Amino acid sequence: MMKKWTQTCLLSASLMTTMIPTQAATLLVGSYTDGQSQGIYRYQFDSKRGKIEPTPLQVVKSVSPSWLVLSADQRQLFSVNETPDGKVSSFSLSSNGEIKPLNQVGSRGDEPTHASLSRDQRYLFVANYAVAPDPGGSLVVIPVAKDGT
Repeated sequence: MMKKWTQTCLLSASLMTTMIPTQAATLLVGSYTDGQSQGIYRYQFDSKRGKIEPTPLQVVKSVSPSWLVLSADQRQLFSVNETPDGKVSSFSLSSNGEIKPLNQVGSRGDEPTHASLSRDQRYLFVANYAVAPDPGGSLVVIPVAKDGT
């Protein structure tokens, strides 16, 4: 579980720091919520010092958002909610970085694990670990409206 959390953190860090070439960058971290974690955390990352501020700028309650995807314009955030009944959540990001929930839909499978936006940002591809009662996984395509819903 720690390995997956670290991978999510590292991926989010690499996405945010490569897209925002400033001294202070925003770091988005997804988490598993079966313990004390609450969902998505927004941190300040100082690339000059190589340090993450210990207190989050924002905590967004969401159930096990284990994989995060940021839109190309950095105005929308998508997460897979890695739960047995599989969900995908969308959020808006304001100009100051504040995250607001927009929508949540089923992932059409169980325990979604990965997501990626199409080049034109109109579709979200989601991989599910399983589809009940079949133990095999699935790949689904979810249309994305211009407003991120």
